[in-house]
Amino acid sequence: MKSIGVLIPLLCATSVVLAENLDSAKTFTVTGVYVADESSLLSGNATPPGDQETDDWSSAIVAVSYTTENEAGALESVELEAKGIEDGKVSLAGEISEPTDIVISVRTETNRSLSLSTVATPGGEEISFVLMDFQSFPPDRLALVGSYRRVKDLSKKFTISGDFSSIDKNLTSANVRVNGWGYDGNGNQKEIGSGDMLLDDGKFVFEGEIDESDVVSIFIQGHDPYFRSMTQAVVEQGSAIRVYAPDGSNQIVAVADMEESGRHSKLIESWQQSDEYLATLQEHAEALREFEAQREAEPLVIVEASAGSESAANTTKNEESAIRKENDEADLEETSKESSGTQNDVAVAEGCEHVSLAKVKREVRDLSDLDNLPRHYYLSQRLAKMESDGLEHIASNAVDPFDALLAMELGAYNFRSENRKQGLVVYDRIAEMLDKELVARRVTPSRDSLASYIEVNDNDKNLVPGQKAPNFKHSNLEGKDISLQDVLAENEVVLIDFWASWCAPCIAKFPEMKEFYGEYGDKGFEVLSLSIDSTWEAWEQASKVHELPWTSLGEIEGWAGLTAHTYGVQHIPKSYLLDSKGCITQKDITLEDLENILATQFGDFATND
Repeated sequence: MKSIGVLIPLLCATSVVLAENLDSAKTFTVTGVYVADESSLLSGNATPPGDQETDDWSSAIVAVSYTTENEAGALESVELEAKGIEDGKVSLAGEISEPTDIVISVRTETNRSLSLSTVATPGGEEISFVLMDFQSFPPDRLALVGSYRRVKDLSKKFTISGDFSSIDKNLTSANVRVNGWGYDGNGNQKEIGSGDMLLDDGKFVFEGEIDESDVVSIFIQGHDPYFRSMTQAVVEQGSAIRVYAPDGSNQIVAVADMEESGRHSKLIESWQQSDEYLATLQEHAEALREFEAQREAEPLVIVEASAGSESAANTTKNEESAIRKENDEADLEETSKESSGTQNDVAVAEGCEHVSLAKVKREVRDLSDLDNLPRHYYLSQRLAKMESDGLEHIASNAVDPFDALLAMELGAYNFRSENRKQGLVVYDRIAEMLDKELVARRVTPSRDSLASYIEVNDNDKNLVPGQKAPNFKHSNLEGKDISLQDVLAENEVVLIDFWASWCAPCIAKFPEMKEFYGEYGDKGFEVLSLSIDSTWEAWEQASKVHELPWTSLGEIEGWAGLTAHTYGVQHIPKSYLLDSKGCITQKDITLEDLENILATQFGDFATND
């Protein structure tokens, strides 16, 4: 692959005089280069995730379009003359009278296309892009080089710049993004982030617009070898944020690059720039390098999705901030605290006294190595604790309620926090102090989402063996309503199985479940599959493809369905095994345990044969 370092002069070489009669004060120029990258994130004989396109981008057609107002005051679409990439280069130019949103698009002969949006300024700097043609993985990419500008109103401008030259990873084709969602002057949500950027000599600049202070995330991701780091920033009108990796660390952090301290300094630098945090960050980097050195001989294989389960993702800002960190160590910590099947000291329900809790099957988890985890794991936990402590302190004690709101959106009292119920107290306090319209947009939805998560989590903990399974009624594919009580009335053992058409681990269980159903289905065993798909069509198609022979119902409301909520469904597959009285006897058991239970209840295969 051509080095990104040589792309800049190559791009400059494409910037020739395109038309002598263009007004230079109104001209904008777009130049691009095509780069084929034969490197891959995958090793050995690994198969890239998903279907990989094999289109030839080397002769793609490039177009630039924008919308403008004509003499009659009506909006009309303008597209510059489309050009093909020749000798790996292309250049287009046009005239505009004011900063304008433009769309750069490329398409192949088979009509596969990529596009990105940016802002062109009359007489401004040239807009440079690279078309990255990866031969295996990651997906092909259209990216701007060095800078990404989306500013038309200078009074709303904020700037994020970065210098990652200190990072000791291969950043040749690393991708940088700024992601965030804000609100315009009318209170409508709008994207305030960038598209893909490639570094220019290790640096980048992003300029965006914002109407009110908000939170954005900055990501950098390389693929040869795989590398990823992220940080967050609080942006305001006129703010300038600088992103860098402290000496000795590959973890990026953000500081306010301005004389007067703004909200970013109060909310992030107050803990992220402390001597303790920076020292721990450096210690973590050293420990991680030691760990990686020990695993140098092991190939890195990236898989498309976890084979274990699919999880609900809450989308409020404070929860996204925790999810985006992709902190596998935090998941491991949760695993060490909880064990499937735990009774949580819940008293046995009336009518279920016959359920033997001693026979409850618990998912076996080997926690013997928790005391011998690599050093960087414990250091990452220490860093996460400093962050959560800092943000939660601000959220609970900030005099300015907007500071408290931003702290919540940065991750204070998020769904992973042991103190998450305190987040409801914070939301309620600031809701009384902020403008009602602002509360409706940025407080109430997040509070409701956190409250819902807490309730679902509590339901999951309390709905355990020895409890009565709540009744529900949903329709089958023929439109007939069937209740849980209807199914219990006709069977001795019922397995409630939550699934969805997009859940690979759920579907992987079906063949073995069909074997059990074929053996015990006429002896008093019934499976009640409950789909949490978001559309009837997805549920119907998947049901036909997999030919489910048992009772199949649909609660077509995604994760938000009342039954899924009542049963504490936070991941799928999720299952409950009931007896004829509707008492839960097992929860989230393995197929092996289910087979043994059915064999004990009805007689095993060999005996029946």
